[in-house]
Amino acid sequence: MEENPTPDLPKWTKPLATVADCVERLDTDAYAFDWDQRLKALTFLTERKRELPFDIEFSVPQGEHWLSRTKDPVWDRVVSLTEDRCGCGQHRVIVGEGKTSALAADDKLVVASIGRAIDLVPRGLNRLQTIMRISVEDHGEETFLRHLSRPYTASINLMELFAPKGYKLKPLAEALAKQKEPARLMEKDWALCAIQAVDPVACTVTIRPNASFDALIVEA
Repeated sequence: MEENPTPDLPKWTKPLATVADCVERLDTDAYAFDWDQRLKALTFLTERKRELPFDIEFSVPQGEHWLSRTKDPVWDRVVSLTEDRCGCGQHRVIVGEGKTSALAADDKLVVASIGRAIDLVPRGLNRLQTIMRISVEDHGEETFLRHLSRPYTASINLMELFAPKGYKLKPLAEALAKQKEPARLMEKDWALCAIQAVDPVACTVTIRPNASFDALIVEA
């Protein structure tokens, strides 16, 4: 998200008095950036995190050097009510405590294939807040299911860069066939989706997303 002055864009004028408006103010790039409005929106959301059905990633102002956070005490409450995203203190997450792990119905099943990935986005949030991307990747003799945490994040996730998460399709299909329930992909105790079916010949993976998510297609 743009954090520099943007005088060419219109100013945000709506009151920051609802979850929907505060989330929109944080996510949108259509209005001039304003730290005071950002602080007000984040304060509103962090103080209501027990109600939030999703997590929200954001950043506070930079500190004395890159990848450090401000020491301005006006940000102390927001920092105290949120979690550090990557260790620098600047990139943070509001952990919503109203999340559900219920999965979507059959009509919401979605298929990932080579060249056709899936972004899992909590409903009501901008695509920048994608929680996970599911993709199928061909690496010569092997095809993999790959899942990437927060693909649009502004922070550096070294675990995703140097220890990517994924499964070979053939042994994954064999393992799933022996299970009574589909395998769930989790973030802590939050079920993001379930792997409903795997076809190693067609190189496809059928996903059942969390019932509160939108599954958005990413064409390669």
